[in-house]
Amino acid sequence: AHDTDGYAIESPDFSDERERLERAQRDLSRKEHGSTNWETQRQIVAERHADLKRKRRDFLHKLSNYYATEYDLVAVEDLDVKGLVELPRNSRNRVGAAWGTFLGMLEYKCEREGTHFVAVNPRGTTKECASCGVKTEKPLWMREHSCPACGFEADRDANAAWNILSRG
Repeated sequence: AHDTDGYAIESPDFSDERERLERAQRDLSRKEHGSTNWETQRQIVAERHADLKRKRRDFLHKLSNYYATEYDLVAVEDLDVKGLVELPRNSRNRVGAAWGTFLGMLEYKCEREGTHFVAVNPRGTTKECASCGVKTEKPLWMREHSCPACGFEADRDANAAWNILSRG
């Protein structure tokens, strides 16, 4: 996530928790199904899943609460989350970011705090210049926005954040 104050919020790194979960799942697969050891290991796997879920939700609650309490208007891209997850490559990271869950939390917390919440159509937000409005075609791997018309340069996601705010 990028905001208009210039902050880029990265998804938390849960790779250690994922490794612990995977190790516990491997151990479970080696146990005889239905045995006492299998049942004990199954409970350990369930605890690892719950730990990962709890840490992810804690991060999302804190982030959504921050935006709902600190700002008068929160404008976000109305992304097709299901479509993003179905794209090839890197879907685990997209699911792990839990964008749909975050938007749900943000929406109800904004309503609770009296903050205006607006979902904006994402079409063209990264290609349009936030300074002059000229559209510049660029491939997805290009992470910098550079406007040929006015010379405005910024991070691609920061440029999109300003466009989303202006549309909101």
